[in-house]
Amino acid sequence: MWSAKNGSVVANMMCAVRSKVGSFLGPRRPALLPAPIRGVAKLLMRTDNQVVVMLVAAVDALVTLFVILTVIFFAVTASIYLAVQIQGESMALISLGSQVINSTVVNNPQFLALLPEGLGEVVTSALDEGYLYGRQWIATMVGVAGWGMGEEWVG
Repeated sequence: MWSAKNGSVVANMMCAVRSKVGSFLGPRRPALLPAPIRGVAKLLMRTDNQVVVMLVAAVDALVTLFVILTVIFFAVTASIYLAVQIQGESMALISLGSQVINSTVVNNPQFLALLPEGLGEVVTSALDEGYLYGRQWIATMVGVAGWGMGEEWVG
């Protein structure tokens, strides 16, 4: 609070203003702040103090929960990132391997003579069958995924 002990002009003036405001508002206090409003203000002060005490008591648990959720989030994000990277690298290796094999066979026809007879037809047939089977499987999975409640899915 302001004090006139140091004798400064500003302190004296503030003390005078405070006393005048206090003398003006003192008798009008019941009109400015009726008893129910004062009761609500006291209740809010007590509630505020209790909320602060509860938050201080729970801050360790809240920080622990936040840290655990953050670790889980980053672990899931890193797993997804690694899965995408591994898939991309696998595709690059398969592409590179097929290019090496194709260029080797095209540039060196003597290697083609070492392979068993009819291998080209077998590989072509296997790829065609795999393509058709994969296409049917994808169509079946899309049909199952689009199957609604109460509807009968015919595959």
